[in-house]
Amino acid sequence: GLPPRGSSFITVANYDGVKAVRIEICEKLSSKAPDDIAPVTTLIRSCKKNLKYLHLSLRPSMAYYSSLFTSLLRSLDSLTHLSLQGCLPTEDAVRSVSALLVDAKNLKVLSLFPLGPEPPKNKSMRMYRDQDDDKSDSDSEPEEGPAVSDGVQYRMPKTLWKVQVRCLAYKMRRINIGNYKGRPLEKMLARFLLSRAAALEEFSVTLAAEVHPQKDEITKELLSWRQNRRTRVICK
Repeated sequence: GLPPRGSSFITVANYDGVKAVRIEICEKLSSKAPDDIAPVTTLIRSCKKNLKYLHLSLRPSMAYYSSLFTSLLRSLDSLTHLSLQGCLPTEDAVRSVSALLVDAKNLKVLSLFPLGPEPPKNKSMRMYRDQDDDKSDSDSEPEEGPAVSDGVQYRMPKTLWKVQVRCLAYKMRRINIGNYKGRPLEKMLARFLLSRAAALEEFSVTLAAEVHPQKDEITKELLSWRQNRRTRVICK
């Protein structure tokens, strides 16, 4: 869990010498106040001078508490590689990722590791279906209506289309997505990134075993979303 408020849960002899920080918070942050997360953000901010790589694994969703972490990323001028792990239960989670990127102005590499939704705790709920029911703890309800139709690209909300991310337009060279299953919200995020990444050289996706037989179809779909037609799309 999180360290107590006001505590210094780790001591580093030379913060300026730290080039990589990996944060994994298994506890859900939905019931936590900003002061509860302060020890984590203070540690990262203390390493800001030469910090080049940051990994954040958060619950209940990827980039949860993005408003808190965006102000932090704004101060990390040396950061070139951001790695995010977590669930994508709703559109809000996708928007949180985009909001986080807005202030990561010098990013060159982005790595994303989407996790599957947690099965419902209430046994009376309908059977858990991994492909379409991306339900989890979130501040908003999952999107209603059909997830995706054959041959139709997954729609993106207008609020996401309007987001302008400077690092995607000018700095980003490589994007990696692990355990890609082609869930609707994974597609939404992939499409957003590819459609904004004007300087992107490579978009690499590691497919989950169950969708590997659809490798060619997935590759074709990803290629259709590129803004930069020179971007290499690799599915493996």
